[in-house]
Amino acid sequence: MTEKPSVNKNFRGLVLFLVLMLLLYIGSLVYNNYVNKKIQNGKMVTIGRIIEIASGAKNLSVKYQFKLHNEDYRGALPIDNYPKINIVGKFFEVHVSQENPGFNKIFLDKEITDSIAILKAGFSFETRIKRNQFQD
Repeated sequence: MTEKPSVNKNFRGLVLFLVLMLLLYIGSLVYNNYVNKKIQNGKMVTIGRIIEIASGAKNLSVKYQFKLHNEDYRGALPIDNYPKINIVGKFFEVHVSQENPGFNKIFLDKEITDSIAILKAGFSFETRIKRNQFQD
């Protein structure tokens, strides 16, 4: 008895798809390991500000900006769920690779509240003037 060619073809397609997905997964693990090693080997520590919490189809990410050598950089960090407090506009520690500032990571457990350190990192504080509603 011979098998139907369509069943054999579908099986090969499934196996090829699974092998391709496995290779992509392994490749992403190797790349993440490479980036983490680059950050650890030539690490610079700076301060970053959270600019938004972006939500995609199935994931959330914290988007942040930081300054290094008078240049602006941006990064993103995937998170599991919305933070319990509003962190947009707050400052946190960022580790950056000296070789490639595109390799960076923000640490949401290391909030920076020292205003002098924040100013030295190149940020400024926005001052908002409250209008007195009775003086119009």
